[in-house]
Amino acid sequence: MITVDTSDLDELVELLGAAIERTPKERATALRKAGNTTEAGARANVAGYTKASTGELAGAITHVGTDLTRTIGADVKQAALLEYGTPTTGAPRRWLTGPAEAALDDLLADLAHAAEPW
Repeated sequence: MITVDTSDLDELVELLGAAIERTPKERATALRKAGNTTEAGARANVAGYTKASTGELAGAITHVGTDLTRTIGADVKQAALLEYGTPTTGAPRRWLTGPAEAALDDLLADLAHAAEPW
């Protein structure tokens, strides 16, 4: 016999439903905070690298977006080479995805808090 407990999914559906009811301003504020945190973390990571070529990467980090979307990145060759690694640059150095994943956790927590589920 197999038993499947979906009570956590039901709770998640309730939380997300409550979060969507929050004002667009609250959602935009949470996303803006996560974007700023991601960009700051990416800049800090790049600043810690010793290679001279990372100066170009640090200067190329940009962000664009709206109240519902946020894009952070850099359009220079070093961005992808460091993020994903190469035989020349070595193992991946997650200068962007590391801070983005951490900021995503905070964003979800902020949205859940804004939903006032408790």
